Amino acid sequence: MGGLFSFKTVATYIAALDQKECDFMHTFLSIEHPEVMASIREMPGGLNVGKFQSSDSFLLIVKQSKEAILAAVEKQYFSIYLCPVLEGQSFALMSAFWDDTDQPLVIMTPLLADDILTVTFIEMLHSQTVFVHFFDLLNIERAGFLAKIKSSDHADRILRNPIDFGGAESLVDIHDDAWDWFANRTSADDARAITIELEESLFSEDIFVIDANGPDTRVATYGTSLRRTGNPGDMQEPEIATILAAVFEEGSVYINPYRTDRHNELCDVLVETDELIIVVQAKDSPNDVQTLFRTISRKRKSWRSKLKEGLAQTVGAIKHLSATDFIDLTDNTRASTNRVQTSNKPIYGLVVVPEIVDDERDEYAKFYTLHELANLHAIVPLSFTEIANYCHRASSAEAFIKMICDIYLHSKIEGVLPKLRFGYV
Repeated sequence: MGGLFSFKTVATYIAALDQKECDFMHTFLSIEHPEVMASIREMPGGLNVGKFQSSDSFLLIVKQSKEAILAAVEKQYFSIYLCPVLEGQSFALMSAFWDDTDQPLVIMTPLLADDILTVTFIEMLHSQTVFVHFFDLLNIERAGFLAKIKSSDHADRILRNPIDFGGAESLVDIHDDAWDWFANRTSADDARAITIELEESLFSEDIFVIDANGPDTRVATYGTSLRRTGNPGDMQEPEIATILAAVFEEGSVYINPYRTDRHNELCDVLVETDELIIVVQAKDSPNDVQTLFRTISRKRKSWRSKLKEGLAQTVGAIKHLSATDFIDLTDNTRASTNRVQTSNKPIYGLVVVPEIVDDERDEYAKFYTLHELANLHAIVPLSFTEIANYCHRASSAEAFIKMICDIYLHSKIEGVLPKLRFGYV
């Protein structure tokens, strides 16, 4: 996942602040300065940086998955690599969050010519400290630190010299070069990385956040936390519904709909409009230290198992919906009933898993493209990060459905589950 685009509104806002006015330096940015949140909501997952007008202090915004944030919090650091791109003539940033020593969670950030954020990133990496605030993909502030920037001789030599950054027309090559370089990096490259040491916590990350202002998702107010034990669906299912509710019309998203005929759960999340139906199964894992730092082989095995289970459940729900003209749904309280018309509507299926590893995308395609149902237009597995980013990018429900269909058709034709790259393909 990459901080691809230069959303300058955050940086512009930060630059306008006077250092002495920044009470949030030792507390929540989102609480002390809620006016900056509109700009953070505009960000896709990635990095953004700003510099205070009256001092040399920097503020780094990290918008990432809850797993990456917990990895940084538990390790008390994350790494930034200067990756050579464009045949070694330029560089991009790869930020690594160490849930695994070989395949960490990563953000790619291109550095572009004539771009204020590129200039500010380089200035920040020259400095000694930075205030780091972590936001998850639902724009909830999860952690904040005063951090020390520990550079390397190799990085210092690069940053001291002029760099011929590529332009926006080079984004495809920059993206591909950076990911290829990182996948083939050596231990020497690891030693040359810049370390962001999270030294002083600005507030406790062990907080429970209640969302009382989200869109209508036919569910009561819900709460989430960074660390998650027990049934992970209790928090992730409302999060997925909230993400989808930002794209689909009000009142069209259901959480944990129950069939009235059997009073068992039809699926985890359901979207129903005049034109279509989407069945969603959420297969998250606990977000705790034990799960986060499992070996990558154990994680992969778990993710594949979750996908197979989710596919079976999704296909079962779609078959039931396809066999009738309507279905009456309620919730677990049976307080009210809603009739959902199913006749002549395309039905789409989404299985949301914790992560999809790039080198297994061909295997994932084999799993789900085997399912052929008469009334099914597409069934697609997505990571939570992907569904959040795709909904963020979608300008409408139609645009989101087009993404899903494009992914499905590409998988059918090419045999590989694709990862969409917006604006630079």
